[in-house]
Amino acid sequence: MQAVYIDVLIMENFIMDYFILYMTSKILYYKKAIRPRRMLLRIGLSSSVGVIYTVISVLLLHSALSLFLFKAILSLVMVYVAFYPKNLHQILKSAGCFYGVTLLSGGAAMVVVGETGSGHYLFLVFAIVTVVGDSILKSLRQHRTMEKWSVDLYIQFEDEGVWIPALVDSGNELKDPCSGQPVLVVELGAVASILPAHIVTLLENTEEEALFSREIVERMDTWATKLRLIPFASLGCKSGLLVGFRAAVVRIRTDDGKCIEQHNRTVCLCAQTLSAEGLYKGLLGQETLLDGTKQEECRAIPA
Repeated sequence: MQAVYIDVLIMENFIMDYFILYMTSKILYYKKAIRPRRMLLRIGLSSSVGVIYTVISVLLLHSALSLFLFKAILSLVMVYVAFYPKNLHQILKSAGCFYGVTLLSGGAAMVVVGETGSGHYLFLVFAIVTVVGDSILKSLRQHRTMEKWSVDLYIQFEDEGVWIPALVDSGNELKDPCSGQPVLVVELGAVASILPAHIVTLLENTEEEALFSREIVERMDTWATKLRLIPFASLGCKSGLLVGFRAAVVRIRTDDGKCIEQHNRTVCLCAQTLSAEGLYKGLLGQETLLDGTKQEECRAIPA
């Protein structure tokens, strides 16, 4: 019969339970960067409850305490002590995250034991769960950021306009050197349907520096008066020029359904894809939201 050292059992179970509960709290409260001290104390108390159960179940051997039902009840008690959920929705959410992290930790422990032949490599389990957990948190934070900073953007150059999804980019400080107004950046493909075909062809096949040549300007006809070249510079990238046109109307739909309407705003056209996932097709700076006339209604993006 294998000897069980009670001090090692207590230490390993307390550390493992605390780690699982802590990772659960990070997922549950991913909107907060720092865990409140009171929560950390509750997590410690909840881990102690788990340790007490483990010690009693070992001492009493094949008691009913080792049954699945009692383990399920114990996990709910630990979740309640750690996170104090106030309603059924919070209970199910907390328990679901707790079970998910527990299963992930158990799977990581099986991998470690299978590779090392020992169950005393908790730091490897922690490393695996932390990497996976941080990936989940990164995805959650990115989704929350997209929800918070996403807007609907309407661009109209002449008679027709188009709605596109856009993102408010705090790092976008581009301004038109002539007017001093903030500049918007959109994908060329997103607004190609409202541009003349010969303009799209010129933009796709002409270098930025050559767009001010006499030959190219003459081929633009009346669009030459709308043409703007906006200088830019960014970290890790040499400075360059963005090609833009003055839009007749720009509308930005806010969260409350109202619109910010602007006129004669420079819209730079980018041949590259702004979002690899296709989540947005335009970028605008925060300053853009502070300027313009608000309207009561705004048309939705066509399906």
